[in-house]
Amino acid sequence: MDQILSHLPQLLLALGVFVLASGSPGPATLSVCQTSASLGRKAGFARASGIVVGSLFWGVLAAAGLVAALQQVAHLLFVLKLVGGLYLLYLAYKSFRSFKAPIERELAAPKDAALSSLFIGGIALHLTNPKAVFAWGAVITMGMWPGAPWWTSFFIFAIAGMCSMTLNYTYAYLFSTSQAVQLYRRTKRGIDGFMAVVFGAAGVKLIISP
Repeated sequence: MDQILSHLPQLLLALGVFVLASGSPGPATLSVCQTSASLGRKAGFARASGIVVGSLFWGVLAAAGLVAALQQVAHLLFVLKLVGGLYLLYLAYKSFRSFKAPIERELAAPKDAALSSLFIGGIALHLTNPKAVFAWGAVITMGMWPGAPWWTSFFIFAIAGMCSMTLNYTYAYLFSTSQAVQLYRRTKRGIDGFMAVVFGAAGVKLIISP
């Protein structure tokens, strides 16, 4: 613990970078916000839970040193980017369909099966997100120091994992409030159209990026 305290500024810097990368507007966070505002708090928590599980999966691999090895395998990263890009294009298609749907459509709470699909979709969204791979690789690498004990990477993982959970569930809660839902009702077409463009552009960029 004395070593942790002596390197606290370095650890805080690494965690700060991770929080900024995880909390900045991107496909995952925007998906949580849109789901919460359009389908309610349970749906938002289901989507956020899937994203957290996907994030923790990459975090475990990063703590174990496997992400660094993955980043050196070009073919695996290419497949990951391709699958992730196609999934983002699918989300863009769904947002476009919602954009064309009647504004009066009732924002009913989803059934259990729908919650399960939102949870699985959240996992898929994060498992195919190269940004998550590099974010976890960065926070583990930045937080380590020469001669650090073996458990340090898992300590960093635990703290960063709690940050990831806090961020995603906070987004789900805030965007499922009555004020957020009413705002979504009034601006549904604009939000859904914006999400279709964001998901589509992100998907295309992911597929064609070197």
